[in-house]
Amino acid sequence: MDDTPRHPAKFLTGAVAVFMAFAGVAKLADLPAFAESLSEWAVLPFAVKWVALYTVPPLEVLVGGMWLLRIQRRLMAGAMASLLVIFAVAYSVQWMTGKVPDCGCLGRLAVFHELQSSTTFVLVRNGVLLAMLTADALLGRVRDRGGGRPLAAAGTNTRRAFTLLELILMIAILGLLVALLLPALGRARNSAREVVSTTNLRSHGQTINAYLGDWDDTFPAFTDPKVTYTIFRHENRILRLSYFDAHAFWNFALAPEYYEGQLLHKSFFAPLTSPSYVMTDYLYSCTFLAGSSFWEQERRTGPDQWRAVRAYEVDFPSSKGVYFAPNDGEIVWKDDIPSVEPGERQGIACVDGSAEFRVADAFLGPPYPTGEGDWPGSFHKSGADPVMHTISGSRGRDINR
Repeated sequence: MDDTPRHPAKFLTGAVAVFMAFAGVAKLADLPAFAESLSEWAVLPFAVKWVALYTVPPLEVLVGGMWLLRIQRRLMAGAMASLLVIFAVAYSVQWMTGKVPDCGCLGRLAVFHELQSSTTFVLVRNGVLLAMLTADALLGRVRDRGGGRPLAAAGTNTRRAFTLLELILMIAILGLLVALLLPALGRARNSAREVVSTTNLRSHGQTINAYLGDWDDTFPAFTDPKVTYTIFRHENRILRLSYFDAHAFWNFALAPEYYEGQLLHKSFFAPLTSPSYVMTDYLYSCTFLAGSSFWEQERRTGPDQWRAVRAYEVDFPSSKGVYFAPNDGEIVWKDDIPSVEPGERQGIACVDGSAEFRVADAFLGPPYPTGEGDWPGSFHKSGADPVMHTISGSRGRDINR
């Protein structure tokens, strides 16, 4: 039912309604990105984050959409103001109680400063939106007192019920809005995911450099080529890994000393996935688990060449990848091998600490054709991937500079 005064349309409130409906549609179009942003809120309990994830976007769409369709406008204007106040209070609490990380590792300090700076913008923005709602409400009262609202005829009910047609129209308009926005939102979403993955890759590349300093310039090689399996234990988890399994479980060995003991640290997982298992989305290059002669066809002899690579063996540190992100972490498996499709963008972290995303077919290749070969302890027995299986191993290049 609508008790809206019959004066000219409220322009300022309408602008707020459009903004709120658009914000809700954007969140619904990419819930994983909204969940990622909520994960940074240290002051919110997990249960509150879960509720906010599934209630805030529909509320924004409903409140903004109903106002635009002239359904209970006075009530919807109050609801919009209430949501803006709640958001402002939440951001203020986060801004006042957030603690500066004790180190800048894994981009924690950068994330903290980004959240704090964005809080200032959001508070100013919400203040402006609230001012617009207040101004329109005051103007409406002035118009009502000045005779702007026509008197109803005696016995006439000025309240009307909204019809099923109006509801269907609202749903259709919102559906059209979503359809128009999805392509642009998809591009923005992919770009944002690449930024997050690039940050993760760069952090891991820097961690490798710290590892090199701690271990006499030797790259991680924590499984034993001379045994059938290497057993790893971390808290209540136990892994039985063959030699080249280290490419996908490197976080298992590095987490205790270099990632604050967090085996499921969020930087191990790309934005498309969640930490549901110990295997990381970012793959450690197999070329650092064997000498360069193993990656040359005329010189390969087998497992006797499996060993940790030293830093001085890397000829092109700015072009040799130490970590690889196939399909932005969303690994597609074909015949037990991670698949890389031409035209898709892949991430790479290089030995010098740089990181970037490139189109898959822009990587130098082809890689070593048979991967690690058909020996016990090999993981990729019949196929190979860029970065993971570089010709000449650590002495080769993966991208052009």
